[in-house]
Amino acid sequence: MFREMKQVLIFSDSVCQGLERLNFDYSEDDESSIVDRNIIFHEESYPGATASACVQSIKNNSTFMNLKQLLYEKDYDGVVICFGTNDIGYNSKASDVAKDLQYLQNVCIDAGIKLIVLMMMRAKKRYMKLNEILVEDTFHVVELCEFLFNAHDSDFDDSEIHLTDDAKKKLYDELARYAW
Repeated sequence: MFREMKQVLIFSDSVCQGLERLNFDYSEDDESSIVDRNIIFHEESYPGATASACVQSIKNNSTFMNLKQLLYEKDYDGVVICFGTNDIGYNSKASDVAKDLQYLQNVCIDAGIKLIVLMMMRAKKRYMKLNEILVEDTFHVVELCEFLFNAHDSDFDDSEIHLTDDAKKKLYDELARYAW
C-alpha cells in the first residue's frame, strides 16, 4: 500500500542549515531509506536571519524569508521553526523575540499546519530568558524540541553556534521522531 510522504518545512536561520540533504544522505541506522520514515524535510535556512526580520518579511509581503508565502505554495504537514539566536545576539529583548516567534506560530496555525516544533536555544546565559519564556508562555500548539538546549559543546563547531555534521544527524533523528 502506498503511503503519502509527510512534508515538513524547516524554517530557520543557519543553525539548521544542511538538514534537508540528510533526507537521502543519512538515516538512523544507515540502512533504512527515507521512504521507511515516511517524512521529507524541506529546508528554508537564512544565515544571519532574525525572527523579527521574518515577521517583517510577512508584514511587508516580501518574497524573501516569508513563512506565510512558503506555506501557501506547498501543503506542509508540519513546520520546524528555529530563530532567536541572532535576535539575542543583536541585543533584542527575549520578550520581543518570543512575540515574534508567537507571530510565526500563528501564521502556521492560520495555514492549518498540524504540528509546529519550535527549537529551543542552547543553554547559555544570554538565551536563558528566551527559553524560560518559551517554556512558560502558552505556545499552545507548539512542541518544544530541546535538542539545541541539551547539546554538548562537542555538538558545535568552532563558531559555538553551528552544529557539527554528527550533531545534525542527531537533530535529524530527533525531528523524525515527532508524530508528523
